[in-house]
Parts: sequence; C-alpha cells; structure tokens
Amino acid sequence: MFPLLLSLAFAQEPTEPPAEPATEVTASGEEAPVEGASDESTPDTASEDGAPDEASAAPESEAPAEGEWKEIEARPSEGEAAPAVQASGNEIIVWGEGAIRHATEEIVGAMEDLDYKVVARKKDGTIVFKPPATWKGRVALKEGMLDFRRPVVALWLNEPERETQYDPDSVFDGTDAPQASGLRFVFLPSKRRLAAVEEKVLEGTHDEVLHYREVVQRTASEDLLYVLPSKLDALWRDGQALDGGEPLTSPEARKAHVLEYWATRADTELGAKVRTAVEAWLSATVQESETPLTVDEIARAEATAGRKLSL
Repeated sequence: MFPLLLSLAFAQEPTEPPAEPATEVTASGEEAPVEGASDESTPDTASEDGAPDEASAAPESEAPAEGEWKEIEARPSEGEAAPAVQASGNEIIVWGEGAIRHATEEIVGAMEDLDYKVVARKKDGTIVFKPPATWKGRVALKEGMLDFRRPVVALWLNEPERETQYDPDSVFDGTDAPQASGLRFVFLPSKRRLAAVEEKVLEGTHDEVLHYREVVQRTASEDLLYVLPSKLDALWRDGQALDGGEPLTSPEARKAHVLEYWATRADTELGAKVRTAVEAWLSATVQESETPLTVDEIARAEATAGRKLSL
C-alpha cells in the first residue's frame, strides 16, 4: 500500500505557483505595487470604453423558433427512414412504417407504466410482458392487439418468515391460512376475478392502442392511394382486375369495372379520396382514348353511387 501511495503522489503533475504582483522599490527601500499592472493570467476582455470585447465574448446560443425546434425533434435516428407527415388544418397525421413502430413503443410505454415488463420480443413482432404479480398472467402484444394469457396453476414457495403473513398478491382465494414451509400448488383466480385486471390494462392503454390503429389505417390508406393509378393503368392496358379477378378483355368490361369500383366506395374520407383519384384517371386516360365513357355508362354509375361523376 505504501509504495502505491508514493507512486500516485509522484504521478501528479506539478502545479505552477501563483503569479506574484509586479512591485517597484521606492526611495525608502520599501516595495510597492506598480499602478496599472494586471495579472498576466487574467486576459483583458474589456475595450477602452469599459465595454466587453465582442471578439472575446462567448456568443449566446439563440433558442430556435417553435417550428424550427419541432423540425429538429422530428429528425429520425441514423439509418432509420423518416415517417411521412401529412398536415390537415390543425391536425398533424403521421403515417408509415416508422410511425407504426413508434406507435407500438407507445403501447409498450403504457404497459410499463402499469408495471408490466417486456420479457421477449419475437421475430413475428409479438411482444410479451411479464405481469407485476404472477397470478395476473402474461400479456402479448401483436399488431396493436393485447392477448391476455391465464396460467392454470403455479408453484409457490412458502418461506418460514412469511408463513403467517397476509400477502394479497399471493393469496388467490381470499384467505391466508398458515402453511408449512416448502413448495405447494396454487390454483389461480377465475376469469371473473381476472376481468378486473384486464379491464385496468385496457383502460391504461386505450389511447395508445387507438392511436396505433389510426396510424395503421392511415398508412394503409396512403399506400392504396399511391398504387391506385398504376393498378388502373394495368387494368386499362392489360385487363387486370382491381380485385384480382378474371382478366377483362374488352374496353366496355374494363370501363364497367372501373365505374363499379368508383360507385361502391364508402362515404368516408378515404372513399372520397379514392373517388377523386379515379375521376382524375378517367379524365386523363379513358376520356382521351378511342373508347371514352358514354352518356349511358355515366348515368348508370351515378345512379348506383347516388352522386355525380366529375370528369
């Protein structure tokens, strides 16, 4: 121990003694400080008028504007694609594979707030959670769905110091009679008792699960709108049905197929976007071809849809 302390003491870097103030010898032989002399270790950062030197002053970091800060926060990590963002009025809708992964982790965070811990992440995307108490059973999360798993029996180790203590997490039938030390089988609660536990988990993750489903639905909608023009082109050029059915050989059959697809879209936001995309394609492709839509074909489609076809 003594040699080690010596080696540490000698290993320290020598410190320089503090600089002594400048002095001068007076006529009486006494030393007096020199007026106007300054310590060389302290740099002079003031200008002649007493104001700080702008060149030596450290620049103050300006806080970014609100939109600028949001842009920085929205940047993805290295190697990860940025999620797509679509603004609609005051609502910001995020969609894409990255947004789906983020929404999944929000559900994980909500489960962890309920004291459920992640114990496994499977290749198929399933995430398994360990409950705060064994009798509550594990929970599996896959594609925004929570699957509650209930074990039938469990092994319980009776410890001597806990033989006569009441433990609500370990007593499943509401009683706590003294037990001998050692292993014993415990039958877990009924489904009726676990219903309260499951309800608490569903309430605690409700907003996150709802957001996940909205992101998935938005992603599917945007994917559909992205591939719809190419699918319509394949229908018109090669006769490939939009629903993957039998090939359509004649222009009349292909027009009827497109019009039926347009007329049967749901009266929703996505349905309106699909109808608009089909109408734009009909105007640019079919109406400019040698076999445009006839008045009768348009009238039948409008009667089925209950709305006007905008061309």
